[in-house]
Amino acid sequence: MNNLKRSVFSLCLVSSMVLSTSAAELNLADEPLFLGISTDPNVFFQLDDSGSMDWEILTAPYYHHCSYDRYAGGKDSSSDCASSVKDDGLWRQYYSGYRTYEYMYKNSDNAYSTGCTSGDRKAVFDCGVSTMFDRDWRGGSSDFNVVYYNPAAAYKPWAGTGLVNANFKAARSDPQPAIAAVSAVAETDSTVAVPAQSARSQPSGYSLKRDLTGFVYYVWIDSHGFESSDGHPRRGTNINRTVGKNNWVDLWDNHYKYTVNASSVSWEKIEWDIDSSSGKLTKKVTDSGTLSGADTDPNIVPARTVSEIQQNVANWYSYARRRSFVAKGAVGAVVSGSPSFRFGQTVINYYNTLFNEVPPSTVTKYSGYNQSLLNDLYSFNWPAQGTPLRRGLERAGKYIAGDLSGKTDPIIQSCQQNFAVLFTDGYWNGSSPTLSINDRDKDGRNNTVSDIALYFYDHDLDKSIANNVVPNVADPAEYQHMVTFPVAFGVTGKLKDTDTPPDGWPNPVLTSSDKWGDNPYDDDIGKIDDLWHAAFNSKGEYVAAQTPQDVVDSLTAALSEITSRDAASASVATSTGQISSSTAVFQAQFNSGDWSGRLYSYPLNSDDSVNTLNPNWQASGILDLQNYDTGRNIVSYNGSKGVKFRFPSNYQSPTSDELTSAQVAELLQLSSYYQSTTNSAEISQVQAYGEKITNYLRGERSNEGVSAGELRPRASVLGDIVDSDPKYVSKPNFYYPDSLETVSYASFRTSKASRSPMVYVGANDGMLHGFRASDGQELLAYVPSTVFDNLHKLADKNYFHRFFVNGAPTVVDAFYSNAWHTVLAGSLGRGGQGIFALDVTNPDSFSENLASSIVLWEFDDTDDADMGYSYSEPSIAKMANGSWAAVFGNGYNNTEADGNASTTGHGVLYIVDLASGSVVKKIDTGVGTSATPNGLSTPALVDIDNDYVVDYIYAGDIYGNMWKMDVSSSSVTDWDVAWVSGTSKKPLFTAASGQPITTRPAVGLHAEEDGQVVYFGTGKYIEKDDNNSLGEPTQGFYAIWDKNESNAAGLPVVVGDLLEQEIEKEFKATLGTNSFNIRQTSDNVIDWSKHEGWYMELVNQGVTPLDNLGERQVAESLLRNGRIIFPTNLPSAAPCTPGGTSWLMELDAVDGGRLDESPFDLNNDGVFSEKDYTYNLNNVDDLPASGIQSDEGIISTPGVLRDTGREVKYLSGSTGAIVNFGESTGAQNVGRQSWRELD
Repeated sequence: MNNLKRSVFSLCLVSSMVLSTSAAELNLADEPLFLGISTDPNVFFQLDDSGSMDWEILTAPYYHHCSYDRYAGGKDSSSDCASSVKDDGLWRQYYSGYRTYEYMYKNSDNAYSTGCTSGDRKAVFDCGVSTMFDRDWRGGSSDFNVVYYNPAAAYKPWAGTGLVNANFKAARSDPQPAIAAVSAVAETDSTVAVPAQSARSQPSGYSLKRDLTGFVYYVWIDSHGFESSDGHPRRGTNINRTVGKNNWVDLWDNHYKYTVNASSVSWEKIEWDIDSSSGKLTKKVTDSGTLSGADTDPNIVPARTVSEIQQNVANWYSYARRRSFVAKGAVGAVVSGSPSFRFGQTVINYYNTLFNEVPPSTVTKYSGYNQSLLNDLYSFNWPAQGTPLRRGLERAGKYIAGDLSGKTDPIIQSCQQNFAVLFTDGYWNGSSPTLSINDRDKDGRNNTVSDIALYFYDHDLDKSIANNVVPNVADPAEYQHMVTFPVAFGVTGKLKDTDTPPDGWPNPVLTSSDKWGDNPYDDDIGKIDDLWHAAFNSKGEYVAAQTPQDVVDSLTAALSEITSRDAASASVATSTGQISSSTAVFQAQFNSGDWSGRLYSYPLNSDDSVNTLNPNWQASGILDLQNYDTGRNIVSYNGSKGVKFRFPSNYQSPTSDELTSAQVAELLQLSSYYQSTTNSAEISQVQAYGEKITNYLRGERSNEGVSAGELRPRASVLGDIVDSDPKYVSKPNFYYPDSLETVSYASFRTSKASRSPMVYVGANDGMLHGFRASDGQELLAYVPSTVFDNLHKLADKNYFHRFFVNGAPTVVDAFYSNAWHTVLAGSLGRGGQGIFALDVTNPDSFSENLASSIVLWEFDDTDDADMGYSYSEPSIAKMANGSWAAVFGNGYNNTEADGNASTTGHGVLYIVDLASGSVVKKIDTGVGTSATPNGLSTPALVDIDNDYVVDYIYAGDIYGNMWKMDVSSSSVTDWDVAWVSGTSKKPLFTAASGQPITTRPAVGLHAEEDGQVVYFGTGKYIEKDDNNSLGEPTQGFYAIWDKNESNAAGLPVVVGDLLEQEIEKEFKATLGTNSFNIRQTSDNVIDWSKHEGWYMELVNQGVTPLDNLGERQVAESLLRNGRIIFPTNLPSAAPCTPGGTSWLMELDAVDGGRLDESPFDLNNDGVFSEKDYTYNLNNVDDLPASGIQSDEGIISTPGVLRDTGREVKYLSGSTGAIVNFGESTGAQNVGRQSWRELD
């Protein structure tokens, strides 16, 4: 290896004095890529197609109307009547005989024939509805009859089919039209697979139309109860009515009656008088009214006009009035809302008629298969059959196990999860399972549903493949098994979950072998509790849903837990540059199941490792305790200045100190009413909703839940933190000379020496957060205006992850307005096309009232259309024109059709005034097209003469060019690409095809000649396909000599001009008790008269380039003490090995060869010596390692702390762990560094 004539100097990268070829628009990922090439879970619906599922009545447990009314027809008496609870879901009355009602309408497409005479199955609306509801109004209330029309619900056509709203005057009994035959379509890059589908005729109910004029419904008021000591209501002379709620829908409760007419809705409030001597009940109308036109009812939320009520009623009739319709709608909503799951379905009776297997292994885009599945389901007519639920669950288990004749084994990967969703409305019967299951759970009851669920959970369903199912706390099994999710619609057992909040399991706590409720062979109630037992036995979740929306929300919430995984991506930050007893390491993590985030402050152990078992604090837990209204300072930007992030006091006319009307419109995307409404009641509702969602985003939790009208439940207020590196900021600690500006920097340092240290980090809850470093208290949050168009999605219960504030902040002391300030500049990454700047000089004074002084500006694609998604992190520095500026590349996908699309697709560099955000200079590279847009990545700003003023800027682009911009002139008009000839601009270097540059380069003085050396790697890890690990272009790491010559001859430098170094060997080395995967690299000699730098391909020598495992360099490199240090990323090639891995490489910065001494203390003896060497390829000479592989997934740029005689590098792994390596310091006489100490 060459002896250095001059040490490699790491130039002052004044922008970042902190530690820390496109074919078309990039297909940017909306989730962290290192979560892996997932194997999508199998979710198999086993639907109850018994005759009861066709019924239109499903009552909650109740007491018969004769229990309250002594004059119940046929049961007139002053004595008690029917003191037991009715809990079989049917509605019964005494009137000239005993009557049971299963249907509301006597339609000819009912599975059971209906009539109005004795012995017939009765239908309410066609057998004297006025008489029926006069005797017992409760059948017309959704609180009593859970499938009846619920005015608080929003009824819509079934999802995923293109079905339309029903017609109030001609509502169809069944909405599904005929379906034409479809030929099979194979999946390609440009097509979605579609299975062959035979033609389906329309169901008979499609032609049955009903005019719903005169439709009646009731709204319950829980106004009265009965003496609890009696245990049930009593009538006549024993009448025991009490005043106040009791959570039973009692006959004598107050209620509203609504009648939906042709052009109006009339309503009455009804109360009851009781003759205390006889117990006679007398109804009385205490209030009434009529709605017409745009009138809305203030008693109902959401308020609707007459036409909206009619539409909602019509949709209920056509899409939700039958129990089976609820099942169809729920399956449709879940399938449409979970596009990454492999869905299949069948029924428990007519399974030969309806059986959709999950998509075959050749299909990865499921929309075509999902559409076919829903077409089959929506066209299926429920038969008049029993409920062989046990045989149905057994059939689902056999299918998952690959043991069902004529069906393809659905398990395609060893890590695949498998779920059966068992949907039923009642009580199982029929034959026992065909397998010898018996009393599987040892509870003394044979062949129950819970026994079957346990059988298919504790059996390895595919012994031919490895046991790689990812375990979790709820389900530790690694073998292939089936988890059962029973959905019991509208029915309840005896067991209750009395925890606050509910934990999903009964109290007292039961085990698998305990008896769960009554024996299911003795009574039907026991069969409901058996379903709960089945969920417990199979590590599933029990969904006891009382409304159609409950089914969708609860099942969606349950399935969302399937892909939950803790992980980390961002780099760590450290509180000091030197290890001491007070040193803290800050790490961000997230959970992919609920997309919650965590920020930890960890102390160090005595051996310099991170004490992750005893954190100093964890920010999300602290933030959850801060009051959303009075305990947080949250600010935003309204296009002209900083404002409080609060909903305007009058959204129709916000002031200049509030959010704008456009921002209000974005927040109201999920509101039930339009922002433009002129109806006073609706205006109040809109105002209330706006405050509700804004407060939710601020951290208010009371409106979270899975019921209709509630907002997405969150595990914590803090959202996931993925790519935003935490930034630690304490007292001012730059080393600017006092002569740099007209006001002394030293005085600024002194005046701010005692301010609270802070940690700033961006999160995908829509905010940049500022936490006090001492205790984790949030002192500031900022909501960029650029993310407003997606903020409402955070409150949507069907939320799918997307990025918001996903870029790392930069914090620098800067001078403007005749004073020193500490300025934070932030980017959004995939979260948006914008940059923002905040004044964070005085964290102890943060207040929403100071929003206009905290927020400096925002810059987005409305300011310049060439601005793309801001993957380029901003840098802050003083420019040669005397002003301070924020400098950033334009990022990616600037041609996206968002109303502000670039017409050129060029990669450009922005230099904007730090105080105002106005563009000082836009430097256009001229490279890129509208069809294949380019984009400039994070720049490095270089000061070569030590005057703390930027001279040159280096930045790479997606096309693989490394650009140099010359900004050394005091005249802004002279700032441009360094090599310009007419309209032609030349980069310093152009990489091989398929080698994009997406990270900030490191820059150092040349060791032996004039000029600088620019260090950078190639590759990207931002597109959905970037997890591919085979057949990818080989990436590299480059060091390019910039000679500072004005002559562009010979430019750009290409690979052929460079010295090649190679990765010669990868192997496992064991030193003492420590084992590592290490790399040894070549040590070829560079000749600066011939070479323009050096490079290393990121592939092991002798490996076919296309088998390079997709290795790339996408985290920033560090230039320290004559070494270039960089992590690489190898994405996972196997679906069952999520995440991937990384190598930490350390090379000689001069020529890229291996170092003369080991940089790693491999034997952990605290000494860097030949004892840390490993054998070379021929097992002859001991050689130092040049790279060490991560055991904790993909690692990020290390944080570095100095210790006596060594350095310790701390790296955050994608598994969530923190890796630390003790390393030698290398040469020390290296001048000014590209990193700064953190005091």
